[in-house]
Amino acid sequence: KYFRWSDIILWALPDKSLQGRSIQTVAHLADKDPRDVVLDLVQQHGISIAAIYFGKTEADLRDAAAWPYSVVGSDGLLFANRVENHPRTFGTFPRYLRKYVREQHLFSLEEAVRRMSGLTAEILRLSDRGCIAQGRKADLLLIDPGYVALRLGRTLFETTLPIFVLLLAGVHLVAISLARAFASRRR
Repeated sequence: KYFRWSDIILWALPDKSLQGRSIQTVAHLADKDPRDVVLDLVQQHGISIAAIYFGKTEADLRDAAAWPYSVVGSDGLLFANRVENHPRTFGTFPRYLRKYVREQHLFSLEEAVRRMSGLTAEILRLSDRGCIAQGRKADLLLIDPGYVALRLGRTLFETTLPIFVLLLAGVHLVAISLARAFASRRR
């Protein structure tokens, strides 16, 4: 199934009047073809545009996740000092654990972690990552697997408060090449 123009919602871009509108709506308002709208936006703003795509169903996602070589990743970009970060920027991995391990039992926790780390490193040919072993870089995440979750603090298109606030619960430590990058305050 392909995306429809109405499935693509503009999320973060310099022109705030377009935020929260679909490509289809913007095209209709401008009396333009949606393809021309997209090209105009890219020409005007470059890669500083983010969108949210609603064209896939939960069944589509589950089918893709169940494929034996399916790995977990996010194309969400982190915009420093901006509140319009895409939900995937922070939410992909917690959602995967919640949805496919805890709720649907599609994978064991171990298999989910392998798809998030070892299998990903193997496919990307990152020979020094993906498992904890002598001579490898140790990127570690210490979580409470029964509790890790993404909590949405605000709705997507609220305009009177910061647009998107994410609270990640159940993550206790993030270490990149064994350098501590984050530690929860909870002991």
